[in-house]
Amino acid sequence: MLLFFEQKSQTVFWTETYNNGCASGCVANGVNTGNGVWSVVSLAGDANPLVGDLPNQWYISCAENGHTNTVCGSGCVAASAPNTVASLHISSTSSGDIGAAYDAGGLCGIFWCTNTHKKVISPLISTAGKSGISIAFDYIEFGDAALDDMYAVEYSTNGGTTWTTISNPAKTTCCGGACSGFLQGRWTAFTSATLPAAANNIANFRIAFTWINNDDGIGTDPSFAVDNLKVRNLTVLPIELLHFKGEEENNKVEITWTTASEKNSNYFEVQKSTNGIEFITLGKMNAAGHSSALKKYSFNDTEVLSETGYYRLKMVDIDNSFQYSEIIVVEPDIVFFKNGNAYSNNANIIIDKNFILKNNFETLSIVNTSGKTLKNYSCKELATIQEEKITLPQTDLEPGMYVVLIKGATDQKSFKFFISQ
Repeated sequence: MLLFFEQKSQTVFWTETYNNGCASGCVANGVNTGNGVWSVVSLAGDANPLVGDLPNQWYISCAENGHTNTVCGSGCVAASAPNTVASLHISSTSSGDIGAAYDAGGLCGIFWCTNTHKKVISPLISTAGKSGISIAFDYIEFGDAALDDMYAVEYSTNGGTTWTTISNPAKTTCCGGACSGFLQGRWTAFTSATLPAAANNIANFRIAFTWINNDDGIGTDPSFAVDNLKVRNLTVLPIELLHFKGEEENNKVEITWTTASEKNSNYFEVQKSTNGIEFITLGKMNAAGHSSALKKYSFNDTEVLSETGYYRLKMVDIDNSFQYSEIIVVEPDIVFFKNGNAYSNNANIIIDKNFILKNNFETLSIVNTSGKTLKNYSCKELATIQEEKITLPQTDLEPGMYVVLIKGATDQKSFKFFISQ
């Protein structure tokens, strides 16, 4: 079965981390962090002015620390090096740049109006030679529903003359409970869909963020902050992956895969997870580079599989583009207790004697997969064995899967073991 014919991957070709070296108070208009100049424009519409005499302002500083996905918001993490943690954010002009915190208003006509419709616009971004454009960033946002809102993420294909809305991002959560104005926002990842072809291969692409506030005096921090802005293009990893599988045998998992052809392939990473979400790299294997013939690869995970294992391949091209394979699941032949007090090494059941005594277990049974009890042991008799580890040979059992069931008056434990040919 052909799993992948053309491996496609999003490759970052432009990124903005907003590191301008400012701890607080730097208005975003005119800031250049090396990619070009950011600009801020005020918007108005309908019969009512949408920018008050003291509107909330876009800043670039680490008064709101730039963070990655799932991290709770904060001020400058390292006051001695604020340029490493800046973000683009909406803050208050009445109180100054205090991070992603804004004036909800309510005093228009008495003191000042905080009505805000302000768009912050990126420098020109070249997508020359690129296609399949998308953007991604990390952000926090709350405000007041659609009234005080990071109203639109937009892009322009003509340098900012006209704009197309990509999304109105969802409000993010706060750390420690519902957003109340006293809790920090939780940074959240945003990834757009692939933009229309008009964004491909041009010299005057721009991104913009628009914040609105209706000055009704109602709204809850955080306002909005963004960091780690990336512009990406879709690239092709020319690897044809015919199969990818894993099998446990003799207390190890053998991972195998076969490619039908490769072009500019660099290396494979074999990655493993215990929950199917968070993966670690077990090792790397060099790829063929260029090949039009079948290439077979194998990698051994020598750590005994004590619970369900999830495996995937990270396939990396010579330009560092990469794509992940499908995730495969390998079930262990032997399931250990996580505390390691009972286990099997094929035909022997091995138990920590203190584990039996501490849990007041009374019986130990060997059960087949049909539920039939094949052997019974008295835990009281096992506890008289002098050794710390009790070994129960099961060499008279037929090859196959079995279950060890240990029972006490109030508790029971079980684990599987496998007898090979």
